Amino acid sequence: REMAKSVLEGVKIIDFSRILAAPFASMILGDLGAEIWKIEKLGTGDEVRNWVPPSINGQSCYYLCTNRNKKSIALNLAHPQGQNL
Repeated sequence: REMAKSVLEGVKIIDFSRILAAPFASMILGDLGAEIWKIEKLGTGDEVRNWVPPSINGQSCYYLCTNRNKKSIALNLAHPQGQNL
């Protein structure tokens, strides 16, 4: 039996958000099938990774929940190479 397509399959979203509201919104878009690329701060990443306890493998459960279904990359957007990516 073939699975039905997700509503947002094929949609790509770049997520520069942090903390709660926007990460939660992009989480829902990912749940609906969009491909989410989370852009994080170079060197530290999203600060909520360290909001513990509780944690799983050193990352806060809060971060893991609101950033599921996302691909993540850290970029320096002030540098031309980061801007080109």
